[in-house]
Amino acid sequence: MSGLAILNEIKRYWPQIEVIMLTAQSDQKTAVEAASLGAYDFISKPYDSDHLLLTCNRAVEHKNLSVENNQYKKKIRRVSLK
Repeated sequence: MSGLAILNEIKRYWPQIEVIMLTAQSDQKTAVEAASLGAYDFISKPYDSDHLLLTCNRAVEHKNLSVENNQYKKKIRRVSLK
């Protein structure tokens, strides 16, 4: 199974999860396809470990902001319904 097929399955079952693709194929077409399938980022091998760590930290921060944003939206809806 290709990395893009795996990404597609991950996003189908867990659409909210942040996925960072790590690949030996660094062509732009694959990166664009990964982004369209919902990948958070696309990193080519060989990779810089500092860059990978920074990308992971940003993905976690993005996920936390998304969760926080959804919580605020729910609070606003509850207040609007009163």
